[in-house]
Amino acid sequence: MRISVLFVAMLVFSLLASFALADEKSIQITSSVTPSSVSPGNNGYITLSITNSGTLSVDKLKVYADTSLPLDATYLDMGRLASLKSTSAIFKFSVPSSTKPDFYTAKFTVEYCYENDCRENIHHAVINVKEVTSLELVSLTPDSLKTGRNETITFKLKNNGGDISNLVFVWEEPNDMILPLGTDNRKFVPHLGSGGSYDIEVNALANPEATIGLYPISVQMTYDDRTGTRQSINSTIGMRVVGDFDFVSLLESQDILAAGKTGNAEIKTVNRGDLEAKFLTLSLSSDSFYIDPDYVYIGNTKPDDYDTEKLWLTTKNVPSGNYPLNVELSYKDTYGNSYTETQSIDIYVSSPEAYAASQPQASYDWLYFIIFLVVAYILYRKFWKKKKK
Repeated sequence: MRISVLFVAMLVFSLLASFALADEKSIQITSSVTPSSVSPGNNGYITLSITNSGTLSVDKLKVYADTSLPLDATYLDMGRLASLKSTSAIFKFSVPSSTKPDFYTAKFTVEYCYENDCRENIHHAVINVKEVTSLELVSLTPDSLKTGRNETITFKLKNNGGDISNLVFVWEEPNDMILPLGTDNRKFVPHLGSGGSYDIEVNALANPEATIGLYPISVQMTYDDRTGTRQSINSTIGMRVVGDFDFVSLLESQDILAAGKTGNAEIKTVNRGDLEAKFLTLSLSSDSFYIDPDYVYIGNTKPDDYDTEKLWLTTKNVPSGNYPLNVELSYKDTYGNSYTETQSIDIYVSSPEAYAASQPQASYDWLYFIIFLVVAYILYRKFWKKKKK
């Protein structure tokens, strides 16, 4: 009986250990396509979400995308993903006007490593290319809104069939993150001829509380065709809500420098915007200093985050004064778009006299102490000899 209980306990322990080990290395991949169906000649977005549901961090996270439809990016290096954290990437695709209505598959190969244990997951997303209707929404401009700002959105309609009348156009964003301003979200068009196009302009606001991401805008169009029959078309189109990058590089501290001298300088780079910068790097240059290091990789920098770097500067043969240290920042947004900007930091170079005066002076206290000991010893010996006599 004891052997059976022991065997069962060992079996349960083994199963629990195997489950715990399995939970150490686990990622979840999901995707969504916006809009849910796309007409030829239009664009859409695939949002790929990756969650590290294990207890170990994921390194070297990379995504390769492949589909028969044109993509704006086929590869993204997403770096490191900590345990129980999620990240996402948005891939923009195009549907050429010659594309036949059908279901198209986008294949995503996700590569990642747990130290030396590298793995690969395959995920598929389905793109529904639909038939062209007689009335269609062909474009939406701009394709992104900045949080807290008023924008004019233009919906472009195209009539590919016969004359239509009494068109009622209604749009909404179901999460109330994109809101109409000044008027309601309904527009009326009395007539649109065959082959004609029409621009519907609305004032809208991206809710200041909206997070950065992709939001679906639902559109309903009802109209009378040339037979007088009431027709209705429902469509969904994606609108990105984005923020601003606002970097500033500052001098935190510096040693006193003079021509030909070497010292430390500490610079601070702050992300004051409301967007996360990915793969941030600093390239440093100057005509007045030798810089070590002159290239720094920082990585992902969230809003209100900062990084501090210590540099070794060796001053060239220049007179005293302020000299620029150029800081070139390179980074990407969450959509893979690249940005580069250059900022300048002033470094002060002192005169040789001021530099010399700033250096610590040699201390002679030890010499005075030795002299005191010698004199004390001589006096002691002299007093001691007199005492003995």
